[in-house]
Amino acid sequence: MYSPRFRERAVALSVDEGRRVAVVAGDLGVTEATLRRWRRQALVDRGEVRVVPTVESVRLRRAAPDRQLEEELGTTRLVARSSTAPGSAHG
Repeated sequence: MYSPRFRERAVALSVDEGRRVAVVAGDLGVTEATLRRWRRQALVDRGEVRVVPTVESVRLRRAAPDRQLEEELGTTRLVARSSTAPGSAHG
């Protein structure tokens, strides 16, 4: 487990000082994946990267087919109403 101070310094070296992730990770003895995860979280915490929380992301993905189906049904209903309205070619 790394201390918050250690993580902050690692992020500062790679983000603020512009050093490459591979170099900083190697110098500090952490994996590149670990440093990338710390960097990403730091950027989110700073408000520099917007993310959708995982729970919200899952909800949105599940709702997308439902929204598409509702739009298609709405279009079908609109067409059905217009074709049976008084004065229409079919009604």
